[in-house]
Amino acid sequence: MELTARLAPVVFAELYQELQSSCATQMADRLADIDRDLDWLSLTIQRYEALWAYRLTLPDPQERYQPLDADHAALAAWIAAGLRGYGPSNEINQAVQQAVRDRTAGDPPELVRDHSRVALVAWSLGQVVGDYDRSLPVVFCEPLADRSVQLAYEGLVQHVVGLPEVDEWPEMLGSAVLWRACGLADGLRPQRGGRSNLEASVNELIAGMRRYVSSTVLLQWAKEWPEYTKVRNGFTHVAGENGAYSFADVASRMRNRSEVAPALTSATTFVGHSLAEELLDSPLARWRAVADNLEWELQAYEDFAPAGSDSWTSLHFG
Repeated sequence: MELTARLAPVVFAELYQELQSSCATQMADRLADIDRDLDWLSLTIQRYEALWAYRLTLPDPQERYQPLDADHAALAAWIAAGLRGYGPSNEINQAVQQAVRDRTAGDPPELVRDHSRVALVAWSLGQVVGDYDRSLPVVFCEPLADRSVQLAYEGLVQHVVGLPEVDEWPEMLGSAVLWRACGLADGLRPQRGGRSNLEASVNELIAGMRRYVSSTVLLQWAKEWPEYTKVRNGFTHVAGENGAYSFADVASRMRNRSEVAPALTSATTFVGHSLAEELLDSPLARWRAVADNLEWELQAYEDFAPAGSDSWTSLHFG
C-alpha cells in the first residue's frame, strides 16, 4: 500500500483556518521564516476554498476528492511543527477533524476515508489510513531522517492496517504491535553505548513531550509502559527467570485492540513528536521554494470557483 499522505483541498482550508484562529502569534512567527505573513495565509485559505467550491460542481464524487500533490501536505506539516509553542495539539486536531467531517457529510464514505482523514499528532501532520480506527494508524506527511526508524514505523502502519476484524487475534499478530512499538521507542531515543534500555528511552520520550501532549495522557503512559516492558520481555525470552514474566504468563496478552491501544497510540505519538522536532529546524530554503511553487499553483485555483459563488469566502470570512 502507498504510504504517502495526500489530502483533499477541503482539509487544507480547514486546517489552516483552525491554526490561524488558534495560534495566530506562533503562526506569524513561523510564516516569517519563509517570508510570508498572515495575509498570505488568509489568501491561501481562500484559494483552497475556491478549488473545493469548484470540486463540488463536478458530477463524479471521485474527482471531488482527488488528492493534491504531496508538497501541499509537506508544507502544512512544516508550518504545523513550528506552532508547538502553543501547547498540546489534541484540541486543534479534534476541531479540524470535526470541521472536515461536517463539510464532507453525505459524500461516499470510501472517498471521504481515503483523502480527508487528517491527523495532527504532537504537532506532526498526517493522514489516517485503513479501516482499523478513526484515528489510527497515521501516515505522516514527511519521513523521519533515520531511514531504519522510518521503515520500522511504516511496517507498523502496514501491519495494523492488515489486522483482521476478529474478537481475538492470533498471538503473534497482537504481540507484533507491542514488539514494534518497543523497537520504535528504542530507535527514536537510543541510549549511551548503543545498548537497549527501553525504560530509559520511553522515559526520555515522555519527558520531552510534556509541553506538547496532555499531561493526563503522559501520566497514563508512564504507568503503562513499565508493564509493557515486562510483557515484551516475556514474549522475547520465553523462559521467565528471577520473577520475570515467562511466555506462558504473557501468551494471552495483546490479543485485541484495547490491549494494544496504549502501545500503538503512544508509539505513533513518539514518532510524531520526533518528526515535528526534525521539521522545526529543517533547512528553510526548501520550504521557501515549496511555498513559492505552491503559490503559483494556488493562484490558478481562484479562477475555479463557480461564477456567483461566494461560499468559499462566506464560510470563514463573513
